[in-house]
Amino acid sequence: MKKLFCILAIALFLISCSRTEEWWDSERTAGRIVGIVNDSLALQTSHRTFHSQTGGAMFGMISADASESYSIKGNGGLHLVNYRSRQPVVWGDTVNWETIIMGQVTDSMVYGGDLENGIVLWKIGEKPRKIKPKWSGSCVGKLHRYSASPASRFQIRPWMDEKLLVLGMGIMPANTIGGDTCQYGVLDTLTGIILLKRFNAEEAWLASCLDFHFYKNNIICVQKNQLNNHQIDIWADGEKKDSAITQMQGIYTELLGKYVKIQESMFLDFILNIEDLKFDKNYSTIWIHADPVDRFFVDSLGNEIHYTSNDFSHLDTKP
Repeated sequence: MKKLFCILAIALFLISCSRTEEWWDSERTAGRIVGIVNDSLALQTSHRTFHSQTGGAMFGMISADASESYSIKGNGGLHLVNYRSRQPVVWGDTVNWETIIMGQVTDSMVYGGDLENGIVLWKIGEKPRKIKPKWSGSCVGKLHRYSASPASRFQIRPWMDEKLLVLGMGIMPANTIGGDTCQYGVLDTLTGIILLKRFNAEEAWLASCLDFHFYKNNIICVQKNQLNNHQIDIWADGEKKDSAITQMQGIYTELLGKYVKIQESMFLDFILNIEDLKFDKNYSTIWIHADPVDRFFVDSLGNEIHYTSNDFSHLDTKP
């Protein structure tokens, strides 16, 4: 009888001990188009979720007792794809954390993070780099949140002396130039210090820019024309260089390296190319379909170039 009791006790222990189950989502989800690299290649994100559940196990099933714990971990990805014709992914990589990539810095680098706690910089062919911001400067507040921009909470742009420009959700409008709220920051990627600034008298013209950055020894600025709401202008170092006509009046415009993304409808973003401080008339028309669910490319003939989760699902960086 004593021997039988011991056998039963051991059996009950084995079927009720703690157990952990781990699993991936069934597929890697295709994400946002975050950058235009050149006349045929673009950068698109992806993510896949890893699940882990620990609890008491009863007859092979995880029980819902007090010791149960459940966690998920994002698995971010970045991919180089062709937007002129559908081809196998040119390059791709993943990391075992959620990168939250939001936009483009240069032709080979994108950025992400939440700005307050960390900035992520991810270059083609490399692993992403995390930078913990250290705020510095005498103006008020970290960055002004002016625009209801659909793209992001902040922007990172190339700047002088190999530093990076940090903009909030929109550049301060010119009529608030007399305040003391911070208008932009300059990030030193070696130290992580963001020096917060306001435009001085020589830089005041930048307050009218929809977006601006430093490119080939010039400050490139995209502005909405004051006389024609359907026109945007390229400015360089305070001088107007060229113009382009758009479909929408209330346009949202952002610089992607030497490319300009212009909101032309609720669902379509139009891509223009800047060459030698002018809009390149030879650049073949392309649109980005910006619906929240499906993000793909459309050419001038209406052809869709669409990459799905299947194109990215072979990549996973294990937790």
